[in-house]
Amino acid sequence: MGTHTILLAEDSEDEVFFFSRAFRGITGSCSLQVVSNGARAIDYLSGTGPFANRRECPLPSFMLLDIKLPLLTGLEVLQWVRSDSTLKDLPVAMFTHCNQMAEINRAQALGADAYFVKPARQQEMDAMLKSITQSWLKCGVFPELRC
Repeated sequence: MGTHTILLAEDSEDEVFFFSRAFRGITGSCSLQVVSNGARAIDYLSGTGPFANRRECPLPSFMLLDIKLPLLTGLEVLQWVRSDSTLKDLPVAMFTHCNQMAEINRAQALGADAYFVKPARQQEMDAMLKSITQSWLKCGVFPELRC
């Protein structure tokens, strides 16, 4: 496996902890970058402000995006990503606590590559994250994005 940067847009510190723990178990070189709201996600992806240094904040191989983010929702971030010529092919997996069909349909219409409902129990969350990291990072092939 090559080097991958994953951008996690998640506002819950507890969930960031569990995502981080899941990624630590992956073999190979993997960097997890975390932003806590939708506006910061766009700043990171566009390389502005504190994210301007692409050596420290490289374009991600894929993005894990919480739908219920402050400032800009995950759906708004996804719409921005898909409208950007550089990032339009970035693989994006959406996460939420709600299993609302309208939200799932909207995410799919905007071009989400996957949609996951966060389990209520921590053991199930760990299993889901392990499955995602194994399939996406160990088996996935990602488009090379260029600034």
